[in-house]
This record gives sequence, C-alpha cells and structure tokens, in this order.
Amino acid sequence: MAEEHIKINDINPRVQFAADGIAVEFEFLFPAFDLSEVEVYLGDTLQVTDLAVELNIPPAVGGTVTFDAPPAAATVVTIVRNLPIIRTTDFQESGEFRSKVINDELDYLTACLQQVNNITGRSITLNTTDPDGSLNLPTKDVRASKALIFDGTGDIAVSNDNYNDQATAAAADAASATASAAAAAISETNAATSETNAGVSETNAAASATAAATAATSNLFNTITNKSDADSPIAPDLGDDGTVFVIDTTSGNVVINMPSIDTVGEGYRIGIVKNGAANTITVNRDGTDTINGLTALTITEDTEQFTLVADDNSPDNWVGFGGSAIISAGSIVTAMLADDVVTTAKIAAGAVALAEMSNDAKRQVIAIAVGDEVTPIVIGTGAVTFRTPYAFTLTDVRASLTTAQASGSILTVDINEGGTTVLSTKITLDNTEKTSTTAATAPVISDSALADDAEITVDIDQVGDGTAAGLKIYLIGYQA
Repeated sequence: MAEEHIKINDINPRVQFAADGIAVEFEFLFPAFDLSEVEVYLGDTLQVTDLAVELNIPPAVGGTVTFDAPPAAATVVTIVRNLPIIRTTDFQESGEFRSKVINDELDYLTACLQQVNNITGRSITLNTTDPDGSLNLPTKDVRASKALIFDGTGDIAVSNDNYNDQATAAAADAASATASAAAAAISETNAATSETNAGVSETNAAASATAAATAATSNLFNTITNKSDADSPIAPDLGDDGTVFVIDTTSGNVVINMPSIDTVGEGYRIGIVKNGAANTITVNRDGTDTINGLTALTITEDTEQFTLVADDNSPDNWVGFGGSAIISAGSIVTAMLADDVVTTAKIAAGAVALAEMSNDAKRQVIAIAVGDEVTPIVIGTGAVTFRTPYAFTLTDVRASLTTAQASGSILTVDINEGGTTVLSTKITLDNTEKTSTTAATAPVISDSALADDAEITVDIDQVGDGTAAGLKIYLIGYQA
C-alpha cells in the first residue's frame, strides 16, 4: 500500500484559545511534520516543559497539546507551527524520481509559504490603493528617545521632542495653570466692588483657568475608554498609556489600581473623568509608589477630571493635576459651543444674558430707609411702602440703626409682600446693637420669590426704650 503523506490544507498555522482553568487538552488542526515544529505559548511565554504534543497519524492532520496542569483561567494559549525554512531533498541527475518525495517537498514548501503569509499578515503594511512610500525606520541615532510619527506626506518620521521630557513639561504647564487660576481669582476679588463687573470677571477667570489647563494637557491623550462600577477594580496596564478613562459612578464606587511606575516607565500617563454625582473614585498606588506624595487619591465631584503622569525619579511618584482632560486636536471632528456660553465676543458686545450669569454674580441689595436719622422709631404698620423694580429672589434680609436702643423690649421688624409677611422668623436688633447680623435670633425667610412691581411694606412690631433711630432695611438677593 502506498505510504500516506501529510496533505497541506488552506489553513492558518496558528491558533489561540482562552483557558478556563479546567481544560488541559487543546486541539490544533493545522498539519506539522515533526513535534519540534509545534511551539506553545502561555501568554507571551514559550512553554518547553510541563506539556506534551501529539501529532495525528497521516493522512489525518493536526494534533493535540496536553498540559500537566490546567492553565490559569483567562490565560491565552497560542499554538503555532514554526518550520525552519530549508530544502529537505536533493534530486540526483538520472536518479529515482518518486511521487511521495515530490509531494513531501511541495507540502513542506507550501507550509513554509503559509508560515510567511501568517507573519506578513500580522505586520504593518501599506494599503493596496496607497501610493508607493517608504516604510523604512529613521536611523538608530535619529530615532533614539523619540516617538515615531507620520509626517505631512504620510511617511514615517520621528518627533522633535524627547518623549521622556513630556511628563516634566506637563507638570510645568500644570503649575502655570494653577498660577493662572490663582491670578484670575485675585482679579475676581478686586472686581467685587461692582456686582455686574464681578460676574464678567468671574467668567474671564474661568476662561483663563480653562485655557491654562488646556495648555497643560494638550496632546496628552488620544484614546477614550468608558468604564463603570461593573468594571471595578480597574487596572490600567502598559497598553493604556495615553488613555482617558471616563467612569460612570452612578451605580457604585469605583477603584483604580495604578500599575507600577517601574513597569510602565517615565512619562506614562492616563486621564480620569468622573461621570456621575453619586459615589467616588479611589485611585490606589502600587507598592511604595506615591500619588502626589500620598498613598491614594479620591475623586468625589461630578465631572471632576484628573491627569496622572509617571515620574520615575526616586521616589517613584505619580504627578497628578486636575483640569480638563484634553483629547488630541487631530481626534476632534466637530465641536459646538452651547448657546449660553459666555465668550469674549459676547462680553465685548454687551450680550451676556442674565440667565448666563451665576447667582453670586447677579447679587444685588435693595436698601430702604425707614424714617430719618434722628426721629425715634415707633410701633406701627406700613412704616414705609415701596415697590420692587423687577421680580426678585430673596436670599437674605438685614436691618441696621444709626442709634441703638439701650434697653427694653427687643426691636422687631417685619417685611410684607402685598400685606403678607415674607418672614417666618422676623428681624430683631438686640439692645445696644446697631445691626441685625449680631442678633441672638437670625431672621428666617418663608417667601423668597418677590413678584415684579410687588408692594412691599415694613412694620415695626416692637420697640424698647424709645431711643432707637435711623432704621434701614436691606433686601439681599438677585434679579429673577
């Protein structure tokens, strides 16, 4: 009977499995000529012991890999054929020419071609429709400590800057951002003498801080990954360099365990964005690494963002700074500003709407004198009557005196809208005191919404020894 030979099918000489922690046998269907040609990997490690490889008897192809113990669950098992590319026969002039020898040689050549095809198929190549271009790397001295990039023509080039310097530059920019934000806050405080101008200054301050933070983190990130409490604990690895983790904390707390700085190296960076008002994100260090000198970082606020950059100088530390996690400009296709965004152009044109300002920026005081500066205050209703110039949200009320009373019943004042009090606890001024802010009992507002053109009256409910004079009432709040 004719001796069977291995038949080479159209099949990839490489197969992978995900171990389940139970199975020890893994079957492969590609042909092999010898046991030595079958390589087995667990993860990235070539296995040479604690397993056996068995080839099927021709004409059957393929075989079985059997481990002494089950590989750990989720471990990737890779089985690949690796042939030495050599000629296995040599035909002599006028010598015997047998079909099996020819078949075996052609089978071996075909298997080698499959192997080369598998390798090239997993390599970076030009698209069929691309024009010819160079894929040669720059010389070793040119590419040392640089990042590989594609230039304006799509050819391979290297970055101008040393990638090891990026973390230091980012930290310096972050410090600049903090200084800019502090300067902006000082400008806001100085502008507090004018309520309206304070609102505009506050807006400019926020814009300055955002611009500074943008400069600090620009071009750090090119990948966005969405996570939630279902993925906790999250363990970023070397492949997550340059990734922004947008984490939904709506349903629960999330833990992030940082990798070792010694493993990921200088300049490794990730961004963290908290999406959800509830719960927290806890970022833990690895080993003796620190996070801004601490063992952990807690992120609590909705939309709070943080950037962490590895500093591999002893002691190993994650340099962390808050602010917007900026995606590379090349990744942004379209951006649209909301209609209520306060922009420089709107400020210059005087087009900032009331609704676009914060309540603190809109804060106003309506001050009303109840009588003159010297006539003693007496009990009575409607001591003064006035109308609100617009709808007004009341946040606080106060009263003051030019002359305080020395003794007697505590001076008590009520404020009414349309004849109905707006206070559940009325304004009082203690004896010898000229302001209600020092009173033992603070006023309590029961109706904060004053209508446009509402009639406001002030009643004097109680007085003491009759010496108090120069009463003023202050309605504090903002235009609704």
